[in-house]
Amino acid sequence: MNEFHQKAKTEIQPEKEFIAGSYRWFTYSASVTGLRLICLEDLTTGTIATTTVANPTKRTAAHKAWAGARQSRAAGMPWEILYEMGEKGVDPDQKLEEMFRGYGHASVGDMARLAVDMGKIPMHLCLALFNEGSLNSGQEKSTRYQASFGKALLHPMRHYISEHLPKEDVARLEEEY
Repeated sequence: MNEFHQKAKTEIQPEKEFIAGSYRWFTYSASVTGLRLICLEDLTTGTIATTTVANPTKRTAAHKAWAGARQSRAAGMPWEILYEMGEKGVDPDQKLEEMFRGYGHASVGDMARLAVDMGKIPMHLCLALFNEGSLNSGQEKSTRYQASFGKALLHPMRHYISEHLPKEDVARLEEEY
């Protein structure tokens, strides 16, 4: 973890917090993250869902889209990435223009409409949720941009393959995985 993320983790505090049973709701103000964030954490599993709220003083579509692009390539949670964007004075419109022109595609623009981040969940669940929707788009954390993924625990292969395969085939596949 670089020095910036260590510093950011100690400084960024939720604006409000509410715990109900095994769920924790918390928010970050727009003055800290650029857009107000609403977060829900399952205290049992550690899973966190985060979304932004509109801000009448910002172009929220560009802000959400660039934050989503950064989220897919950077370690950290959404509030850390949005905080970092503010600290560095990032102009999301400029960054999106560079991406559209430099890479020749507009995939990050898909996140401009509605951005929902699901953090600390198994990667196979991301894929399953994505495939359940008939109209959707999105990105997941990219392992090739983050050294920390080299230490990631891989989920058992049985989560990804047909349950109708013979047990010996599953065992062989998991061994090779």
